[in-house]
Amino acid sequence: MNIEKLNRLIANRRENFDLLFYVHIPKTAGTSLCTDMRKRFNPSMNLWMNYADDEMSWHQQRLSVVKTLISRMPEERFRFAHGHIPFSVAVRLMHTGYKIGFATFIREPLSRLVSSYVYQKSAAHPHHQRVRRDHPTFESFYRMQNLQNQTHKFLRLDTRQTVPETIDMLERQFCFIGLQEDYELCFRTLSAIAGEQFKPQLFMNKMKSPDLVPELSPDTIEEIKALNAADFEIYEHFASLWMENRDTVEQTLLNHRHGLFSRFTDLFLNSR
Repeated sequence: MNIEKLNRLIANRRENFDLLFYVHIPKTAGTSLCTDMRKRFNPSMNLWMNYADDEMSWHQQRLSVVKTLISRMPEERFRFAHGHIPFSVAVRLMHTGYKIGFATFIREPLSRLVSSYVYQKSAAHPHHQRVRRDHPTFESFYRMQNLQNQTHKFLRLDTRQTVPETIDMLERQFCFIGLQEDYELCFRTLSAIAGEQFKPQLFMNKMKSPDLVPELSPDTIEEIKALNAADFEIYEHFASLWMENRDTVEQTLLNHRHGLFSRFTDLFLNSR
């Protein structure tokens, strides 16, 4: 994490981007975050996908909704947009002539995988019956190749990009990468970058089916780490950077709020 870059983004908060695009990795508190952000940063757009649509692949749907966003931007001047859209698809926004800021939150991979398993087998998921049929055990779920290293798959530019290359690209191209494990402070940081620092109000989609949480043996944990090595490498890199700079970030946000209050007080007194 580049503290000088963060300070600059907060200081220039209303001039950073025409659009802040949030890459929503599944089960990383994105629903709560995006709902809160949409209330403050309008107009906004949720790039919603119809997972029940069997006529278009997920990739085709993602391309379609990004093209829709691009076509509507000149007229609607969106400030915030989000969706389960990998960066490899969302990167098309960089060629629109607008200033685009990209952001995301990541989560400890084992926790994210368990949360995904519980959610997909709960009644809240539209295809939970099929998931329960096809994946009667947690082992059959996490051994599915398409479910492995989802963080890397959402954030890499293409399938050839290595983890170190992805990390280097993220540090250059993304304005912020937060941690779900430090949600409140990371949310305040992102909202400050977007233009208005505030605390999160919503905490949605918390685990509602604790009976579905699997028991994890040491061997299972080691297997999951091996199968998701890319995700663990990305998470450990950014978690380490965040913890090294957390106190500085918190002080930066505090100074920013005090600075706003001081300017407001000066304007009020000078107007009397």
